[in-house]
Amino acid sequence: MQAAEAIKNKVKALMVNLSADRIMELSTDKLRDVGLSRPKYLI
Repeated sequence: MQAAEAIKNKVKALMVNLSADRIMELSTDKLRDVGLSRPKYLI
């Protein structure tokens, strides 16, 4: 019972990490696009 709970929590943690990485990836892409059009905001 506890093992199943632990596995579920580990999977949940992985999903959260993946989505966080994805969000970081998307936001850095957005920043890069903004930086290309308006470099002064990045500095």
